[in-house]
Amino acid sequence: MLCYPIRIYPGNIKNFGVSGGISSTASGSTTRTDNLLASIGVTVKEVLSNGNLVVEGKRKVGMNAETQEITLTGVVRPTDIQPNNTIASPLVADAQIKYGGRGPVGDKQHDGIISRIFKVLF
Repeated sequence: MLCYPIRIYPGNIKNFGVSGGISSTASGSTTRTDNLLASIGVTVKEVLSNGNLVVEGKRKVGMNAETQEITLTGVVRPTDIQPNNTIASPLVADAQIKYGGRGPVGDKQHDGIISRIFKVLF
């Protein structure tokens, strides 16, 4: 097999050009203010080796075909429990507070099936 060198001279190549561009503009803002004030009865689920208590409690409130549920879990020190058997929420260690609802208002806060399909596709 023989190989011959091929030489290309600039005068033999036609000029061509390629151009492109991408631009996007976006803006947005969000504001949220939440206030939650409730008293929740809790149950001691476990007594830890250091004497601290793992507690859990739920509270459901229904009004106008809407049910709101608050769930609280955390760890409390027995010495922080007041004589009236209460404790302030800042004294609950590892506190997890879940707040949600079901009903006409709560249902509107979630996407419908068509919206979810469009979000998957696009």
